[in-house]
Amino acid sequence: MKLKCIAALCKGRKMVCIHSGNNSQYVGDGSACYLVPGELTLDRDNVLIIFDVPEDKQDSWTISSTGFPETISMADVLEGEEQALIYPVELCCGESTYRIIKDSCGIAAIDTRYLAPLADLKKGTSYYIRRTDDGEEYIAVKAGLMLMAVIRASNESIFHQRFLDNLRDLQRECSRWISLHKERDSDEAQLYIDPETGEVEEEGESCLN
Repeated sequence: MKLKCIAALCKGRKMVCIHSGNNSQYVGDGSACYLVPGELTLDRDNVLIIFDVPEDKQDSWTISSTGFPETISMADVLEGEEQALIYPVELCCGESTYRIIKDSCGIAAIDTRYLAPLADLKKGTSYYIRRTDDGEEYIAVKAGLMLMAVIRASNESIFHQRFLDNLRDLQRECSRWISLHKERDSDEAQLYIDPETGEVEEEGESCLN
């Protein structure tokens, strides 16, 4: 886990949220939280020092230290949950890039900034879409069976009518491009080049000579 990347996210909002429970700690910026390495114990007194925040700027920060949020599950495993599939494309919208994942119940968008702290995990990561009682999506990121991070989905940031209109337009243009190039490839396939003269003949013409 890259603490410097977690610190960078927190610095963007000048906010640190520490969650403790079940002999583990998670820390983040309020939109995502990450498992604290076992050799560390974070609290209000040391977290800004560990995050290398200058002493003269610490007063402008907000620090909260609580148990796990009641609305989301911090369990390593939930009964019946399924590993999400990752779409093989990423979306660039404005200044952010999103990874899209899906399960049998729907999709979720992840702001890739929140994946940076997980980049050095030796074990491959897997994604699971979890949902609150109100239907709000959040993503559980695991290494093996261990919960490494919980990230709030960014669905509301990109899934809106303008995005859908652009997506439909892109689909139409891609379909048109494919149709045009298939037609061109088909036309080129009908040409025959005489290996002796180098002249281009219509397909089948050489068979009549």
